[in-house]
Amino acid sequence: MDLPGQAKTPRMPKSSKNALTTRGAQPIITRTRYQLVGNYLLAQRPRQSPRAFAFPGGTFIGAQCPPKLHSTPHEPIIRISVHQKPPPMYELPDKPPYETVKQRGRGKPLTHPVDRLRTRLWFHVVAMRSGLPTPYAIEKALAGGQLQRDASGVFRPRKWGQYQKGLKVPDDRPSPINAIEQAERYFPGTARWFRSPIWPVLRGEKCDRFFVEEGLRQLSPEVQKVFFEEGAFEQRSPYPQKPFGQESKAELLAIGSFDALVATVLLVALSEDIASPTLRELALNLYISLQPSLKETPELKPFYPELFSEIDARCKHWVYLSPNERLDMVIFWQGVAEDKTDEPIGTQATKTE
Repeated sequence: MDLPGQAKTPRMPKSSKNALTTRGAQPIITRTRYQLVGNYLLAQRPRQSPRAFAFPGGTFIGAQCPPKLHSTPHEPIIRISVHQKPPPMYELPDKPPYETVKQRGRGKPLTHPVDRLRTRLWFHVVAMRSGLPTPYAIEKALAGGQLQRDASGVFRPRKWGQYQKGLKVPDDRPSPINAIEQAERYFPGTARWFRSPIWPVLRGEKCDRFFVEEGLRQLSPEVQKVFFEEGAFEQRSPYPQKPFGQESKAELLAIGSFDALVATVLLVALSEDIASPTLRELALNLYISLQPSLKETPELKPFYPELFSEIDARCKHWVYLSPNERLDMVIFWQGVAEDKTDEPIGTQATKTE
């Protein structure tokens, strides 16, 4: 029967196996879990997905479990009767009292700061080689066919302005509109700044000795002569590497170019792969010696603080406190001491056992 002042319970067909009961205002549930949320009741049997049934005005709710195979009898009927709307204390708030951390969904991954740096550096080199003053002038010279004019003005992709600020990284996959290839076609030698093997090392990617050897072969011929014997042949390497020592270090220091810096960072990565503290210390000392000349290089002058900071973060010094304890120490680039003459060069150490 229905309670006074409440809507009448609708009559169900006799053929229906849903059963209603009116034993007060409390729900009666047989062998099931339930939860009242607002105007919905969530019911779930073991190993079953939840089902929500609305009862407008808090009148009633009824459901039946799906039957099993024909050889077995049906499951008992779930009998539920609700004659009043749940009190406000069971209603969920509009906003949770806590902050939720939203995970990043599918889509393009975030751009690494190293990729933004190499894009800005590459654009700066293209602007220097071309002599063009603005991103629009470069875009007009390299991709003039993509510009469209009408009565209202000029429509252009504006991607070169984003390259200048590092807001967008050019796609280096084979394509007719590959900006790196377009710039290399008109201004040879610019692509190697973007494709330099130093960037995977600074991104923290795993770089083994095979990657290091392949990266050294991409550098300028004068740097390759420091590492490889010309004309020699081995089964695994047509140009085997020379032993690296103080003489090789002096040759790279005399070259003093960006490729010499790249070779130094690759040597640091190689020292991690072969676990050589001697090679690492030799390469890091070379890196510190190269800094004064590299800061005056026209291509690197606007970016050397960021570049050196990234190298410092990846290329740490190894200090052994005992045979089973190692300290990873960061010695900041020398520009910190020049900007703050009253403070020594900073260091940061991390203990590694």
